[in-house]
Amino acid sequence: DYRVVATGHSLGAGTASLLAMLLSTQSNITATAFAYAPPPVVSSTQYQSALLPQKWRTSHKFPFLKRTKSSYQIHSFVHNLDIISRSSHTQILSLVSAIVAVDKLPWGMLDRMGILFRNTLSEEEKETIHEALLNRTHFIEGNDHELYVPGEIYLL
Repeated sequence: DYRVVATGHSLGAGTASLLAMLLSTQSNITATAFAYAPPPVVSSTQYQSALLPQKWRTSHKFPFLKRTKSSYQIHSFVHNLDIISRSSHTQILSLVSAIVAVDKLPWGMLDRMGILFRNTLSEEEKETIHEALLNRTHFIEGNDHELYVPGEIYLL
């Protein structure tokens, strides 16, 4: 029996987390990861289908929030305001679709600048933006593609 401790920051933290999961679930190695400011790297779909054998599968939305198998543990340290740990591909696409929807509104440059400098919206402007966001085109449907930070998360 071997024990492995993996650690990393940012992209390295995501790699360390995935390494710990893969080593522990695909071999007899006990792995622990210490991830500092990790990006979201684990999806529910990936967890269900690819990483774990059938006997270890669960239906948890956040599958690696706690230890699910005694041979590994992941500790993710996240600054409370860190945008990277809260951003996944799906969330970025959602933001882009919202920006595109608002950009398509029939407002001129002066109207847009006025909103920015006023730092407030009228009820009519709020309703217009709300309608645009409700009717926007989504690049990815559903949240099967949503990614999560793995392990026990420690907010700093």
